[in-house]
Amino acid sequence: MFNPRDEYQILVVYLSGNPVVEDVKAKQQKEIRFHGTGDDQVGDVTVATFDRRGKFIVTGTSKGRIAFYDSKTIQMITYVKQNALHQHLYSYMGANSYGTVFPDEAEVARELSRRTLGSGSKLG
Repeated sequence: MFNPRDEYQILVVYLSGNPVVEDVKAKQQKEIRFHGTGDDQVGDVTVATFDRRGKFIVTGTSKGRIAFYDSKTIQMITYVKQNALHQHLYSYMGANSYGTVFPDEAEVARELSRRTLGSGSKLG
C-alpha cells in the first residue's frame, strides 16, 4: 500500500513476519516491530494500513492488539490491547505513559484521540 501523501513510501504486509515500510527513493527498508510490555503474547501482525493523511500507520494483530506508529520515524505512538472482557489503552507519549482500563469503545476512542492529537481533537 502506498502512503496517500508520499508516493515514495510503501507499506508491505507479509504472510509471515513483520510489516515493512519501504522508501523507494532512498532505497531503505524499516521493519515495524511491536515492543509490548512482555505481559502476554503479542500475536502476528495480520493487517496494516496508513491513515488517510499518511501521518500514522495502524497495525492489528491476531491477538487483538491495535498499534499506531508515526509513518516517518516508524516509532510506536500508542496501542490498544483488547480481549473479551475489557480494553486497555497504553501510550508512549512521555511522562503520562501508563495503562488505563476503559469500559467501552467510545471512551477508548476519546482517550486515544486526546493522547495522540491533543485535547479537543478528533481522529481522522
